[in-house]
Amino acid sequence: MSGMNEHLLNFKGLMIDEVQRVIIRENQEIELTYTEFEILKLFAKHPGIVFSKE
Repeated sequence: MSGMNEHLLNFKGLMIDEVQRVIIRENQEIELTYTEFEILKLFAKHPGIVFSKE
């Protein structure tokens, strides 16, 4: 990623905008709580890693 898209995480049919805190799936915005957004962002940035509840 480079330039102005550094804050965007893109996956098949899913876009996470870290700055605007928006999730877009198939051109529809998905509303998440603050905690849900943070968990999804964590998983998206670290695929394949197992996390504990802590």
